[in-house]
Amino acid sequence: MAFVAALTGMGTLSASASEMRPSTDNVVVDGRTFGPEDGMRVVEESFELDESANDERVGRVWETTPSEGEIGAQTYWGASYAFSEHPTDFTYYGYAHAAGNVYNGERIIQVCMWFTQGTRAQIPTCSSATSNGSYWSPGIKEFTAFADSLDPNVPVTIFNIRTTRIDPGVV
Repeated sequence: MAFVAALTGMGTLSASASEMRPSTDNVVVDGRTFGPEDGMRVVEESFELDESANDERVGRVWETTPSEGEIGAQTYWGASYAFSEHPTDFTYYGYAHAAGNVYNGERIIQVCMWFTQGTRAQIPTCSSATSNGSYWSPGIKEFTAFADSLDPNVPVTIFNIRTTRIDPGVV
């Protein structure tokens, strides 16, 4: 819980606008196909990373807030998140977790992350929540690393996040 508390207050550096619209495509998560009929929405965000902010985490936490008097689902599911750190001059680290929790009326079932720098781009690394048909369980916590360039003339490094969200009633 201390980890989630530490992330909740984290700031963002130069975030781009999110793409927040329903998707007309289907997405496969944990071997199941989800589409518009499931209230499926894919949201992408990008963050420019400032190399001078080595100690700062950049990204998002999608935390469930229980209703008044309710024992929190967050205790079971936890929070979904994706964030980047730049602990050395040579490497960026990325962390992602799809907890299957409900955030703002949508269940987060997949969180993907990847770094880009100019023409260099990683293949996305994704964490996917799982469902047994009765309830959702958190996915595996994922990690990725991206080698930075020491050349001061290279384009800025971008941390990209994609979340797949569905109607919370879909199991």
